[in-house]
Order: sequence, then structure tokens, then C-alpha cells
Amino acid sequence: MKLLRILSAATVLASGVVVAQAADLTYEPAPVAVEVAPAGNWTGFYVGGSLGYAWGKTDQTDGFFGLITQDSDDIKPDGFIAGLQIGGDYQFPSNIVIGALVDVYYSNAKDTFNGFDYTTESEIKYFGTGRVRAGYAIDKFLPYVTGGFAWAKNEINDSAWGSDSQTHFGWTVGAGVEYAITQNWTLKAEYLYTDYGSKTYSFPDDLDQGNYDVGLKSQTATVGVNYRF
Repeated sequence: MKLLRILSAATVLASGVVVAQAADLTYEPAPVAVEVAPAGNWTGFYVGGSLGYAWGKTDQTDGFFGLITQDSDDIKPDGFIAGLQIGGDYQFPSNIVIGALVDVYYSNAKDTFNGFDYTTESEIKYFGTGRVRAGYAIDKFLPYVTGGFAWAKNEINDSAWGSDSQTHFGWTVGAGVEYAITQNWTLKAEYLYTDYGSKTYSFPDDLDQGNYDVGLKSQTATVGVNYRF
């Protein structure tokens, strides 16, 4: 009988301890994993297209026996341009991005000089560059500087002496910014200053055999889109 009372008391005591412990328990929900959008990574190859505007000037020696220097301010080719580009970039752990690209543009940049009894038109038919670029990735933004080799096909038409076209070779420098819309698509804006050097143009109808030097410079502002692989 005494044993039964002891067991009953122990059972009541144990039940009280369990209830007290249960009362102290609080519900803690499991932690929820938060997905953070990955930072932009600019490593890879790309292709794209661009539209923009070009303006420049032509320095040339003109006139009877090449004795008259035509003011470069008189001929300022300008017009719309459209082109394609292909390139590749590598992003270092420091977020510095180094890349290379080539592009080619169709152009209708031209201007006409009106002389005393003749007109001279200079037109940049098409041009291209081969460049390196260096930038610093700020998440989805990539500001950069760029520079390299440039070439242009230029044509001069003279109402008195005829026409000739030459391919100029020179250099270019500039800057731009690119923005990642998605993982594969980016937008870019870019400015370039280009000096194409000078070439000798020949006009058989000219009295002094029509050989004189023409220097060509231009500036371009473009916007474009790239697809990254």
C-alpha cells in the first residue's frame, strides 16, 4: 500500500515537470534562404550592332599646281552610321575588365566644298576599328576606355577633275559604358575620336596631274546592343 502511494506521487511529480517544460517551449520557424542576384560577370564573347552619328573634317591641298591650301573648316563630313561589332572580355577578381573587339560601319558622312567654278565632295563610305578596352565592373555597369587601330574608305568627287577613293589608316581613342539588361543582353554607349592619317589622291584631269595629300579625322557617338555567350 505504501509502495502504491509512492508510485502515485512519483507519477504526479513527473507529469508536472513535463507540463512545466512544455510551457517553456517557444516555436522557432526554420530559416528561409534568401536568393541574392549574382553580380554582373563580363567574361565571355559577344556580338552586336550599333547606330550613331559621325562628324569630322578633311585637310587637303587643292588648286592650280597644288599651290592653294584648302581650309579644313570648309569640308566637314557628317552623317549617320550603322555597324556591327564582335569581341570578348575577361573579368579579373578585382573587377577590372580587359577586352578586345573589332567593328565595321557603313557611313553616309559627307560634305561639299563650293569653289569659284567647281565643287568638291568628300564622303566617308565605310570604316572600322580594331581595339582593346579596359574597364571596371560595377555590378551591371561597365565604364571603360578604349583605343587602337582604325581605317576608313574615303571618296572625293571633284566637278572639274574627276573622282578618286583611298583607304586611310590611323588610330582611335575613346570611352564608353555598357549595362547588362539580362545575363545575355547588354546596352552600350560610346564616343570615339579618330585620326585616319593622310593619303595621296590622284585626279588625271587636274593640270598638275592631280596628286595631292588628304588628311581625314572624325568623331563618332554610338549606341548599341550586344548579345553575350
